[in-house]
Amino acid sequence: MLIQFTVGNFLSFKEKVTLSMAKTAKHELPENVIKISDDFELLKSAVIYGANASGKSNLIFALNFMRFFAINSFKEYQVDEEIGMDGFLLSDETKSKPSFLEIVFLIDNVTYRYGFEFDKKKVSKEWLYHIPKAKEEKIYFREGSNFDVDNFPEGQGKESNARDNCLFLSVLSQLNGPISSKIIKWFMKISPGSSFWRIDSVISQIEEDPNLKEGVLKFVSIADNGVKDFQIKSIDIPPESSGGNISQKKQTGTIKKLVYFIRNIFNEKKEPSGELALGLEVSESAGTRRMFVLSVPVINALKNGEIILIDEIENHLHPLLFKHVIKLFNSYSNKNNAQLIFTTHNLTCMNNECFRRDQIWFTEKNSYGESSLFSLADYKIDDKSIRKDENYSKNYLLGKYGAVPFIDEINLSCKETDDGSSK
Repeated sequence: MLIQFTVGNFLSFKEKVTLSMAKTAKHELPENVIKISDDFELLKSAVIYGANASGKSNLIFALNFMRFFAINSFKEYQVDEEIGMDGFLLSDETKSKPSFLEIVFLIDNVTYRYGFEFDKKKVSKEWLYHIPKAKEEKIYFREGSNFDVDNFPEGQGKESNARDNCLFLSVLSQLNGPISSKIIKWFMKISPGSSFWRIDSVISQIEEDPNLKEGVLKFVSIADNGVKDFQIKSIDIPPESSGGNISQKKQTGTIKKLVYFIRNIFNEKKEPSGELALGLEVSESAGTRRMFVLSVPVINALKNGEIILIDEIENHLHPLLFKHVIKLFNSYSNKNNAQLIFTTHNLTCMNNECFRRDQIWFTEKNSYGESSLFSLADYKIDDKSIRKDENYSKNYLLGKYGAVPFIDEINLSCKETDDGSSK
């Protein structure tokens, strides 16, 4: 489970900001909380609001990138290949400084803290700590080409395998190191953001695990109860012809997997008289396609206790569907302690019935292009904390919490010329 994530000098985040999934002292909505011990609890979800271009998506992207780089940096990056990520570009102060990513998480009731600093070309620092009992202890620390692995047997003698553009953790997991492999498996339980999800990826997962089909059908039927079933069909795509000579033509076709939803046909008495298969990508609504794409990531997260990231969750969803998906995580039925982190502009759930104050977060960008991140639980007006009986969404739109766009008046009307015409 995720405890907190910190990012600094990365895209629009100049200073370090931290998203915390640790429960504060607020006593509200116990079903939204995961109890770890008598004095430590985690949150099942976090929602991030903010104006357009305020940094919401960058926060999700930063966590996605950390996941990708930890898992893949050793096998995906070639020698001398650039890492290719930008720090904060709008300040001379940060040009020569590395980006910072750090994550704190829980595996088998042991807390780990892992992070690294990097620029476009190299990893400059990397560290891993844990708390086996009451005190945090170092597992390893890397700075440039210097490695401190005295307390880390699986890393000893392997230091030379870590290229400048890859993580030591990634190297050791490829060599089947027990601790590094366990941590990489935890990173793999972060379901990458919704920008990575496609209909074809959902199809592949259903074909790998046919037991998913029943859950997918139930999930999609929440949005559209007219769907009786669905089928996956393989369609032959013929070779393309460029109209030139044979060397300019593609000689082999391809096979594309398509989803067809089965619906009833009704006679004049409104009785089922047959069935019709309609192509998901051609004949179904954007909302139905969205629910299909969300289905497997959400089902897997709830089944396996994963962390799921969704940018702009409300896209093509009715507010009640949006609320239902969130409730799947914020409930006692979430028995495997899955966690949901998402961004949205939808205010349907910005209230004390859906979220605790420590679950509601805001991003805000200042006039220098710097994004900040803060929680409603930490926000104060005139040195007074936000009460749990306040109308959060109304106050947010009134600008009381910040994190809303500043809209200047723009006159887009046409000017009238002397002859009465407009231009």
